[in-house]
Amino acid sequence: MRLALTLAVAVMIALLAGESEAAASCGPAQVGSATVRTWCGPAKATITWAGKTITVKGGACELVDYQGIEAFTVNTGRYTVPRAKPRFTSFSAAGSDTKPGTYKGWLVNFQTPGKQWTLRPTKTTVTITAPGAKKGTFSGTLYEGGKTAKGSWTC
Repeated sequence: MRLALTLAVAVMIALLAGESEAAASCGPAQVGSATVRTWCGPAKATITWAGKTITVKGGACELVDYQGIEAFTVNTGRYTVPRAKPRFTSFSAAGSDTKPGTYKGWLVNFQTPGKQWTLRPTKTTVTITAPGAKKGTFSGTLYEGGKTAKGSWTC
């Protein structure tokens, strides 16, 4: 449980990280009353759930060190920071694994306009297919309605 909480904090730190000097549109910004984090870079993700498939482009893959615990994060799209209702589409995944293999316990979520979707870490399987977690797949059960979601990412 402590690892999951620590990874959640690491993800939030990454989400609120400073704006990139290379691209002024990347980073956090106010959109109305919401804080929105725009990710830029080569990462992309594809998500399939409830008969829908979306691809989210423009993102970053990073190793984040939080209090001595290293976590890998992939973030794509435009993430609306909660409590605000999601305004855009985004994908985020975080875990402590980076070597090719199959793992449990990753934090995976995505947003579509008006809705946040979160996979249950205990019912989510992540398979890393490239060293450094530069490519991977995921599948699991959503908290929202018990439906399943699956997809992939590349960095």
